[in-house]
Order: sequence, then structure tokens, then C-alpha cells
Amino acid sequence: FCYQTTRINGRENSSYCEASGELDELAQSNLGYIEGCQTDIDLLNQKANDEILQVEQKYIKLRQPVYTRRSRYIERVPHFWATVFSRHPQLKRVLTKEDIQCLKYLTNIQICDFEDSRSGYHMIFHFAGNPWFDNSTITKEYHLPWHDAPSCECSDIKWKQGMNLTKKSSSFFSWFCSQEDASTDDIAEIIKEELWPNPLQSFLLKENEESDGDGEFEDESKLDEELLLDDVIDEADDVIDEADDVIDEADDVIDEPDDV
Repeated sequence: FCYQTTRINGRENSSYCEASGELDELAQSNLGYIEGCQTDIDLLNQKANDEILQVEQKYIKLRQPVYTRRSRYIERVPHFWATVFSRHPQLKRVLTKEDIQCLKYLTNIQICDFEDSRSGYHMIFHFAGNPWFDNSTITKEYHLPWHDAPSCECSDIKWKQGMNLTKKSSSFFSWFCSQEDASTDDIAEIIKEELWPNPLQSFLLKENEESDGDGEFEDESKLDEELLLDDVIDEADDVIDEADDVIDEADDVIDEPDDV
């Protein structure tokens, strides 16, 4: 075997080529051409990624004024974000009653990608004055460097005396202080990928209502029950028909004259 090194975008790309004589000269030369094609494909893929990033950055900027306008409307709806959180099928399971009361003071959420959107983002939660803490904002930053391990940074919450929710079991506010990285943070993913792009989807859910998928399962279950009931009714009708036949036969026997 021989060892071959090429450079793509300044990075070394290493591969092995077979020179043991098992392949003839024509096959060996075509392997070289294949590797050249692969180099061109890799270069095109890198160019595509760079252009996709530029498009993403363009539309991130275009969406910002719309998000700002939406935030103004949201602030006019009482307890909007508390309702969104408490009705989301997954998040509502980790909220205590006191968490929901505290989230009623959450007036706005901002999620901003870093300049390179693939390198991370930060979340800013805006709170009105409340009985639990002094912060007007709580921030979480998620760093996703390609050359290093992902990490998370969060601002300290300045709790008022005796009001620290994180000292109580299973408080959602423990997440605000958690430094779990984004790759394993399910709550951050839900907020960024579901609630932030479309909070109305959760807000408009009725209490105790689940997603459309759950509704489909319920409909299928009802249909199964109806089909089962139809089968039972059909079997009962068959039994009744058989009983009628037996009664008719008995009546015929009774009506027959006795032999003398």
C-alpha cells in the first residue's frame, strides 16, 4: 500500500492507494481519477456550505424586525409566555405551580444566533418586577465550536430572601442555572426550535390538549372500539338467528300429528 496526502481548503486529506499489483495499470489510473473527482466534490460541498451560511445570515437579519414587532404584540397579551410554556406537551410536565406563577412575569424572549449561526446562540429572558428575584433579564449562551467541546454559560439569578425556587425540588428554574451543553439540552432545543419560531402553536392549545399526533391515536382507538362493537353485534345477531331456527324446528315438531 502507498500513503497519499492531498490538501483541501488548507486541510490535509489522507488516503491509501493500493499498489500491490492486484489491480492492473488501467484500474490504478482510474482510481486516481476517482480520487480527483472526490476532491472536486469536497471543494463544491465546502463552497455550498459557505453559500448556505451566507443565505442563513441574510434571513436571520431579515427576520429580526419581524420578531421585534411580534414581541410588542406579545407584551399586550397577559401571561403570554407563561401560557405557552404551561401548554407545551413536554415543558408542562417539568413546571411546578410556583414556576408558572413566576413565568407570568416573563414578558419577552430573544434568541440570537452568533455571527456564524453554526457556532452557537444566546437566549435572553426578560422579566418584569416580581416577588422572586431582582434580575430584569436572565441570559443563557450556548457555544458550539467545531474544534472544541460544546459549552454553556448562564447569568446568575439574584434571588430575593427565601424565594429561591432552585432550592425546591424539580423547579423549572434550575434549568436557567444549568450549564448543560446544547447537544444534550432538550429544554433549550424545544425553546429554540419550537416555541421561538411559533409560540402561537402552544398558546392556542387547549388545556390538557396534546399534539395532533396524539389526537390521531385517540381517533384510531375510538375507531377500533366501534369496529369491535360492530363485531359483537354481528355475532349476537348470528346467535339470535340460530335460536330462531331452533324455535322454528321445534314448532314444526309440535305441529306434526302423532302417528296412530
